[in-house]
Order: sequence, then structure tokens, then C-alpha cells
Amino acid sequence: MAKRTKFAKADFQRSGLPQTRREVFADVLRIHWRSFLGFAFLFVIFTLPFHLLGIKDDAIQMNVMRDFSNMTAEQQQAAILQVLSIKNTSAVLNIASFVIFSVFLSGMLRVIRQYSWVENVFFGYDMMQGIKQNIGQILPLLVLVGIINSVVVYAYNYSILTTDGTAVILLAMAVFAVIIIGVPTLAYALVSVSLYNHTLIGHIKLGAVMAFKAPLKSFSMLLLFFLPFALALVPNIACHIIGRLIGTLCLPIVLLAWYLFALDRFDEFVNKAKFPDLVGRGTFSSDEN
Repeated sequence: MAKRTKFAKADFQRSGLPQTRREVFADVLRIHWRSFLGFAFLFVIFTLPFHLLGIKDDAIQMNVMRDFSNMTAEQQQAAILQVLSIKNTSAVLNIASFVIFSVFLSGMLRVIRQYSWVENVFFGYDMMQGIKQNIGQILPLLVLVGIINSVVVYAYNYSILTTDGTAVILLAMAVFAVIIIGVPTLAYALVSVSLYNHTLIGHIKLGAVMAFKAPLKSFSMLLLFFLPFALALVPNIACHIIGRLIGTLCLPIVLLAWYLFALDRFDEFVNKAKFPDLVGRGTFSSDEN
């Protein structure tokens, strides 16, 4: 005799569905945690070029600076120049790493969007659709990020070498602006690409507008999301490797959290006026019939 299936009283009731995007976040991770474990390892694979370049830099720097305290002033200066030159070169090479990562990210943005909207996800299909839909704008966007990153690295390394105090202050202000304004702009633009039919410039402009709408809230959330990488800031090669690995493994959860946060912001400042059908998509108000 077949066993009778038991259901909770709240099953199949609208009140049991996620009513806020925080609840969507919790539900998605609770139901699809195995999928997100798989996504974590895929993120590690597709960010390997970044990690390998970082390990190479750390190993060379450790070797070059090993007897730094026993070097003459000229030798110390030469060692510093060698290390900074390696970092500058790696920053340029990382543009290729951004290109590789852009393909994977293009697909993952659609996958994360589907989860955020509480819609079915067929990983292979949604990845391919996401790549087709998003790669044309994600690729140049991440190439731009790679170029800006290399310029920031060059500027920071130049500030270490120069004795011009004014140049150091100007460079510091420029780097600060990139971090405070540029990072939130990019983060919002990535979500915008998967939501709206804009040009690349349009997505960047919208990202900048969103970054200025709630700057403290946006930057605070992004800072919170970068916490998994905190160990990588410790000046130790083992900490760098472990910190990068931990941060990368957390990226699928971080991306989902940021996507849901950005959807709330877009609902507040964009969707209510221009795209009412997107407002609250993925949530289910118990007041609705």
C-alpha cells in the first residue's frame, strides 16, 4: 500500500512563500545549497588565472625580498623596483584573466537572476542563454575593469617611488574615487546588464546614478561582501592563497546577495516609474490575491 504523503499546514499557501528579498536569499540557499557548492568550485576554476598570477607574484617577491635587511641601499632600491615591475606586468596580464572570467560571469548572471526571481534554473541551458545575452556587454565591461585596475596598480606603485608629495596626494584621491565610486558603479552595472536593454554606456550611467542614490548603503554592502577576502590582506603568502580561495568559494553567495540587494534598489529608484512589472519580482505578498 502506498504511503500517504504528509504536508505541513503552511504548504501551498501564499504566506509560506518569500515575501521579501531577504527571505528569497534564505530560501534559495536552503533549497539549492548543493547547486551553490558546485557554483563555488566553478568560480575557483574560472578565476584560476587571477590566482596563479597572484601566487607567482608572491613567490617572486618572497625570493627577491628574502635578504632585504642585509642589502645595501642600492640593492634595496633595485629589489623594490623589481617587485613593483612584476606587479605592474601582472596587472596588465590580468586583463586576459578578466576576459576569461567574463564568459563564465555572463552565464552566471542569468542563473543568479533566475534564482532571484524564484524561477526554474536549468544550469546548462541558462548558462548558455546568459552567455549569448550578456557577453556582448560583460566582456567589454570587464576589459575596462581590467584596464582601470592596471592603471590603479601603476598609480599606487608610482606613489611608492615618487618623492613628489603633490603627486602622491592626487594619486591617492584618484584611487579613492575609483574605489568609492567606481566599484559600486560596476556592481550595479553588472546587475543592470542582466535586467535592462541598454547600451554598455547606458548600463554604466545607470550604475553611476545608483551608486550616488544611496552611496553609504551601497558601499557598506559591498564592503561587507568583500569580507571573505579579508585574510588575503595579511602580508603572508599562505594567507594570500587561503584568503583568495575562501573569498572565491563565497562568490556565488556574495553574487546572489548583491543581486537581491541591487534589485531592491532598482525597484525603489527605477522600476516603480519605468518597469512596474519588475517591482518585487520573485517575492510574494500575502496581501495579493
